[in-house]
Amino acid sequence: MQFGSSSVQLMKVLIVEDHPLVRACVRRDCLAIPDWSIVGECASAAVALVLLAVRQSDLLILDIGLPDDDGFTVAAAARALRPSPAILVLTSYLNEFTLAQCERHRVQGFLDKAHSTEVELGVALRAIEAGHTYFGTAYAAARKDWKADPRAIAKRLSDHEVRILSLIARGLDDREISDKVGAKPTTVRTHRDHIRHKLGVHTTPQLMAFAVQRGFGGIH
Repeated sequence: MQFGSSSVQLMKVLIVEDHPLVRACVRRDCLAIPDWSIVGECASAAVALVLLAVRQSDLLILDIGLPDDDGFTVAAAARALRPSPAILVLTSYLNEFTLAQCERHRVQGFLDKAHSTEVELGVALRAIEAGHTYFGTAYAAARKDWKADPRAIAKRLSDHEVRILSLIARGLDDREISDKVGAKPTTVRTHRDHIRHKLGVHTTPQLMAFAVQRGFGGIH
């Protein structure tokens, strides 16, 4: 779908949100916009991955604090699609992990559940429909601080190392991580050592604490 074109086209929306009240509010606001339709809605990452595969959508409205996985698993699957839907993230989590993942997956918008209003949701939806992006002031301020932080994890690790760090922060051992990333346990152990060296920490417990403090332990 080409956003902002002069011809009238149907905007197909997929809503992934585990709170029924929030989901109902989002659904209502989407359906209040002419030529918008809901092609699916769900409360888990597992179902979202199925819906993405079988129902074409132009906009993915995504809660990242899902009960079975963090929503960035869904964002990654959405970005692998061609064409790929626009992504509007809804969450109350705003930390380095969230910022890094929003950048990595090139999301078009971000709303903080704790502070955003229904009016702001409408503004964000209209902005994305027009082919623009929408990020609230809290996100903009946090992103500015993150970019200026010389100790930011994303500045010191590769995407693959960030993935491994997130799994370490969740308490997985080398063999469990190897199953997740498709590498040998010895390779994972080497990555773990490199990550500790790059981040300037000496032990795995210190590494876990540092990662969790910055949100890299996952969101669910």
